[in-house]
Amino acid sequence: MIDRKRLTLIIIGCIAAAAILAGLIVWLVLANQNTEDDAQPDTSSQIEETPTITFTEEQQQTVFDVARLAAAWRAAEDPALTQQRYIEAGMSESLARDYLPVWAGYFGSSPTAQIQVNNVGSVPASIEYGEGNEHREPGTGQFRVGVSVNYEGTYHNGSTTVPIGNNTAIWYFILDERTGTVVDIEQPMLGDLDLPAPSLPESEE
Repeated sequence: MIDRKRLTLIIIGCIAAAAILAGLIVWLVLANQNTEDDAQPDTSSQIEETPTITFTEEQQQTVFDVARLAAAWRAAEDPALTQQRYIEAGMSESLARDYLPVWAGYFGSSPTAQIQVNNVGSVPASIEYGEGNEHREPGTGQFRVGVSVNYEGTYHNGSTTVPIGNNTAIWYFILDERTGTVVDIEQPMLGDLDLPAPSLPESEE
């Protein structure tokens, strides 16, 4: 028969073996879990953040300054002076060189015609971040800004001064983020400007 001392040693040995086996199982489970965690890609660092698009007060002021000049018409003003005024307001040099207000198609060569801008509002009528800008680097896109322009003016039909009433229309200005200048202007059509039908000067008999 097995004496009590040997039986005690056997029991202790079994308990120790069971503890070692349990510890080995736990270690294998944890090691396998850590391996799986390491194998999974860290998608949090791969999420591409959308840059914040901000239309600044400085950009708004540039658009408003250009609008006050671009929507006006001074038939008697020297074209070189007009171009310089456009550039100083915030138009790109290429646009200032080629820009022709819509009024030219209405007044023609009338030397006395003029349109003055009364108001461009305190905020833009609309602001869009131009189509295709999602493929550009931040700060290199373009804004399309609608401005509600209130205008009035006059022209002469013979000895008669013809008023152009207090009207409002929308001009759209394309502002380039990189240069901070207005690079294009979408003008309203003449039919949208509520203009009196031009009449021929009275002929002398």
